[in-house]
Amino acid sequence: MVININNEKIELDNKEVQAAKTMVAKFISEVRKESFENNEPTFFFTALIIMHLMSQDAINKLDPKDFSVMMKSITQSFSTKQN
Repeated sequence: MVININNEKIELDNKEVQAAKTMVAKFISEVRKESFENNEPTFFFTALIIMHLMSQDAINKLDPKDFSVMMKSITQSFSTKQN
């Protein structure tokens, strides 16, 4: 998967993307379930909004070029250790 952050293309590992999607989906499902079981449906939406704001803030603080170099370096280092 390739994403674009501040006009810089960053390639993400497909296995990590799938694992992250699964993890986030489980978390969102649990928040939804708990908020409705506790009769607090607005908490679910509040949690979604806060997650969006916090993740966007964290992404905005990254320098995309540094992030891209770091991702490539980590991937190469991990691949070397696996072989």
